[in-house]
Amino acid sequence: MKRILLSTVFSVLAWMIYPVIAQQTLTLKIIETGKDGETSISFDDGEYENDSIDKLNDDDLDMGWEGEDLNIMTTFTRFQNVTIPKGSVINSAKLKIYAHEDESAEARVTISAEDNDNSPLFTETEALNDRSKTSSSVRWIISENWTMWQPYESPDLASVIQEVIDRDGWKSGNALTLFLTGEDQGASLLDNARDFESFENIEDPDDGGDGLHHPERIPTLVIEFTPPSEFKELVLKIIETGKDGETSISFDDGEYENDSIDKLNDDDLDMGWEGEDLNIMTTFTRFQNVTIPKSAQIDSAVLVIYAHEDESAEARVTITAEAVDNSPLFKETEALTDRTMTSNSVRWIISENWTMWQQYHSPNIASVIQQVINRPGWESGNALTLFLKGEDQGASLLDNARDFESFENIEDPDDGGDGLHHPERIPTLKIYYSEKTTAVSDIKIAVDQPVTLNFFPNPVENGRLNLSHKSKEIRKADFYNINGQLVKQFEINSQSALLEVTDLQNGIYMVRVTLEDGVVSKKLIINK
Repeated sequence: MKRILLSTVFSVLAWMIYPVIAQQTLTLKIIETGKDGETSISFDDGEYENDSIDKLNDDDLDMGWEGEDLNIMTTFTRFQNVTIPKGSVINSAKLKIYAHEDESAEARVTISAEDNDNSPLFTETEALNDRSKTSSSVRWIISENWTMWQPYESPDLASVIQEVIDRDGWKSGNALTLFLTGEDQGASLLDNARDFESFENIEDPDDGGDGLHHPERIPTLVIEFTPPSEFKELVLKIIETGKDGETSISFDDGEYENDSIDKLNDDDLDMGWEGEDLNIMTTFTRFQNVTIPKSAQIDSAVLVIYAHEDESAEARVTITAEAVDNSPLFKETEALTDRTMTSNSVRWIISENWTMWQQYHSPNIASVIQQVINRPGWESGNALTLFLKGEDQGASLLDNARDFESFENIEDPDDGGDGLHHPERIPTLKIYYSEKTTAVSDIKIAVDQPVTLNFFPNPVENGRLNLSHKSKEIRKADFYNINGQLVKQFEINSQSALLEVTDLQNGIYMVRVTLEDGVVSKKLIINK
């Protein structure tokens, strides 16, 4: 009989329990930020002409040098919900774009990122020098001929992205902006500014195009990264809970129509608002065997889903979780009010066009998952349910309920599908977490001098905390308990806010307040 070294056995067991996180790929697209009439637009891409914003809503973006008018063009692309944990190693990052014209004149471009923890939305009144850039940059000399509507990609931008991810205030789920800045190439009749497709791109019929918008040509950033070694990844899918004849079904996903369960066995799930029938749709997804220990810190969590239809009407959804230690199986006779939801929630405004059978993911819902994991009765291996609840958007003929693939999904032949079930499209929850807890004493405190952050009452006796700053915008407030666990989060983005903390137990907390240019930490006592 062969002898096996105990160290080898322990190594294998450790790998089985805590698998090493392999390189991850994050694909980000420019998304809709508003409407121009019925047309979707985005202020997350645009161009500066010298120091001033030229356009925030156009079908193409110019980068480089306009030799006739002596204009340096700087394009920006802002990507939201960058779910990369702090401490990750960026292995590669490339911007993928599509040419808007046939072009050959050499363009000399320098790519940098905004030197900011969480890049804010752009406005038409700001100047280029209102934004700071990273010290890291990558030069892109574009000499090859470009062909209209063909794809091209930037050089590797890993060093640029890494500098942002390494910032002290970086947090998974923040926004990141790239700048593509031209340079003075001298007066000439040449146009050394290369044009590429924007979010609002349209194939111009005058150029032989079809006159249509092409979502596949929206600027895209593809990042490959390795999370820090202390992080673990948990990937959960909706699983089978029974059979309908020979067909596998699951009661772990379904939808409520107002307060009553509509269906527990269907090939799609509706979330949002049905304006014609005045129905608020609430989708639920229950995930079993959530093997996250009670001490864990959730860095990021996203729900990955696939569209069931081509849809464009805006859906307004609030994501919560069931506020129980171990979420029970659903049954068709229960009401939505039979379940209690977490006080932590994340709003998801879905304005971008959805394309049937394409993948989409929620915003970062770490704070929602964290509240469940922090429950006194939580145990690794319990079940957890997410609720995606629509809101009343008024009577209309629009269907503001976005439909996505369920466990039982089938590609409908009437829609050109193959008539088959696609298990890869089953709703999936991806969670990055660490078992390292943060002591309150380890939370970095930045001194606010002079002290202009109003923080009262302290102690809190009525369940409400007032925050205001004399001159700076407050971005967010994170509440840590005495064990260093993140227990509540608020996104604020204003100079004042009234925070409801009635759900927090009496005790001592550290509140980490992120300002537009720094962080202030304050001790808080709750004594209701």
